Amino acid sequence: MRIVYLLLVGLVLFGCRTPRELPVLSTEQLTALNLKEDTQPHRIEPGDRLLIRNLNWLSPLIPDPPSGSQMGGGAQQSQGYEAVVNKAGLVSLPQIGALRVANLTSSALADTLSVKYRNTINTPLFEVTVTNLNVQILGAVNQQGVYPLNTDENPTLGSILAQAGGVRFTETSGKIQIIRKSGDSQRVIEFDLETLADPRILQQPVYHKDVIYLPPTQESVRSVKLQRNLVFVQPLITLLNLTFLLLTLSSR
Repeated sequence: MRIVYLLLVGLVLFGCRTPRELPVLSTEQLTALNLKEDTQPHRIEPGDRLLIRNLNWLSPLIPDPPSGSQMGGGAQQSQGYEAVVNKAGLVSLPQIGALRVANLTSSALADTLSVKYRNTINTPLFEVTVTNLNVQILGAVNQQGVYPLNTDENPTLGSILAQAGGVRFTETSGKIQIIRKSGDSQRVIEFDLETLADPRILQQPVYHKDVIYLPPTQESVRSVKLQRNLVFVQPLITLLNLTFLLLTLSSR
């Protein structure tokens, strides 16, 4: 019995050990005074889902598009034409067939469609929306997760934090980071949490595949790990107590 209790104590101590330090990332410290213009319109890539609207509602895309095709497929919906960009960067559109769209912005594709359909539609005017854009938010917020970006509303740092239920201020280390892919590397933009009171910080734009991270304090990390370990250890404690009780009763 003594050996079992020693093993139990060892499990608890092992779970409470100091966490291994994470590699340090190079960061760019910004304040409201040295904010940089950072506009990165999303460029369409394979796998993107497109919603194409003909704003000249008197001239719909005709004939009705098929339910799908090898070029990416699409479906005529009441809100517009939906298509998926295939691995080759192409979509299939009625009347004009396969069209390369990879690396175009939404506005550039809309202009391209207006030219392509000028002989089919009277005064063509298009709007293109990429519907699968999202950001991920992690750390000391109320609801971690992946959140969709509504490009019609110019998504900002403040709006995404609001979607995540706000900041857990008692659990943060006082920093907030936007981890953004830049070519083959990652750029880390870091703010002091107290600067969130400045509207210029809250209005910072966020982009597809951004990771917004609020590093928690070491104490809050240890607390979470301890709670997880206790959930695992609690059944063992209950089993040992029952075993001890049965042994005590049987020895009488």
